[in-house]
Amino acid sequence: LYLRHEIGVSTRKVPRAIEDLFGFGFTAAALLNFERLLGDQAKPLVEDIRKKIASDEGAVHADETYWLLDGQRSYYWIHGTDKHIHFQFDTSRAGEVSREVLGEDFLGTLVTDCYSAYDAQGARAKQKCLAHLARTARDWQKLTEAGSDAFRFFDAVKSFVKRGCEFHQRRDRLSRKRREDESAWLRRKLGRLATWKLDHDKALTLQERIKRYRDCWLVFLDDRRVPPTNNLAERCLRPLVILRKITFGHRTPAAAAAMARLMTIKETAKRHGRKVLDLFYRLCTQPPDRVLRHLYAGSPGTGC
Repeated sequence: LYLRHEIGVSTRKVPRAIEDLFGFGFTAAALLNFERLLGDQAKPLVEDIRKKIASDEGAVHADETYWLLDGQRSYYWIHGTDKHIHFQFDTSRAGEVSREVLGEDFLGTLVTDCYSAYDAQGARAKQKCLAHLARTARDWQKLTEAGSDAFRFFDAVKSFVKRGCEFHQRRDRLSRKRREDESAWLRRKLGRLATWKLDHDKALTLQERIKRYRDCWLVFLDDRRVPPTNNLAERCLRPLVILRKITFGHRTPAAAAAMARLMTIKETAKRHGRKVLDLFYRLCTQPPDRVLRHLYAGSPGTGC
C-alpha cells in the first residue's frame, strides 16, 4: 500500500517489486482486495477526520478532480485544513457531495475556486481563489491586443492578485497603518475591476465572475486564518492525478471508496508528523481507536 499510494507504483508492479525484494508472491487482485479490507478498517478514523474538518471554524479548502470508474467519469472530492485532509469518492460532481462532508451549516470559511457547485454550500464566509483569477487573466490576455482596454484590464487583475497575495504573506511584518492602507487599496482596486468599461468577450466574462463573487475575493483581509488561494487543496490532489495516469481508474465503487479512505489517512498522518508506512502497519495490526490515538498523540486540541 505504501508503494502504491505514497510512491505511485502501479497495482500490477507492486507484487513484482515485493517478490523481487523479499521472495513473497501475491497477485494484483489480492492487493486490491487487501486494500478494500483495510479501507473498511479505516472507516472510524475517516469519519473522525471528517467531523473535525466540518467543525473547524477557520479555513477549509475544497476541490475535486475527475476519476474513471469502469471507464465512466467520476470524481474525488477533497476537503482539508492544515491538520486534516478528507477524500470522498462519488460519481457525482454536484454540490451535495460537499454539503454531505461539511454539513448544511458549516461555521468556517470555505476556500474554493469558482466552480458553481460550492455556491449552495452554507458557510460563515467564502474565499475564492485569487490564484485561479490570475491564471485565467494570464491565459485570456494572450487573446487580446497589446495596449487595448481588455489587455490593461487583465494586467490590472494580475496586479490585484499579486498585491493581495503579498499582503497575506507579509501582513505580520507590516505596521497597522500599512495594513490599513493595503486593505483600502485592494478594496478600491476590486471596485474598479468590477466597473471597468470593456467590450472584449473574455474580459467581460472574467469581469462578470469578479462581480458575481465580489464578497468572496477579500475575506482574507479580515481573517488572518484564511489564505487568498486554494493551493492546499490543489497540492493534495496531485498524488491522485499521478495515480490516475498510472492506474486508469477503478472498476468498482468499493475499490474507489477504499482508496479515498486510505488517502485520507495518509495525508492526515503527514500533517501530524506520522510516517505513512508506520500508520498503514498499525491500521493492519491494531484496533481503529488505538490507531486514532497514535495519529493525534501530542497534537494540541485533540485530547491526546
